[in-house]
Amino acid sequence: MYAVIETGGKQYRVAPGDVLQVETLTGDVGAEVELGRVLAVMNDSNELVTGAALADARVKATISRHGRGDKVIVFKFKRKKTI
Repeated sequence: MYAVIETGGKQYRVAPGDVLQVETLTGDVGAEVELGRVLAVMNDSNELVTGAALADARVKATISRHGRGDKVIVFKFKRKKTI
């Protein structure tokens, strides 16, 4: 069983017990949150459910920690022109 959700402008495939690193979520560490929109659900009987049938579908997660990604250094090279 798994679900496809959208959060932070990205889509993720999640299953029970998965650990994800997503964009910043509001809440304290240990708080339970509902993640974005549920786009599709594959249930135990291998049926893919999408569309209006997912109006009541919810994916709940617990915030385990907050963090930041690696620092990205941008370097631009400007060539010296000779005449």
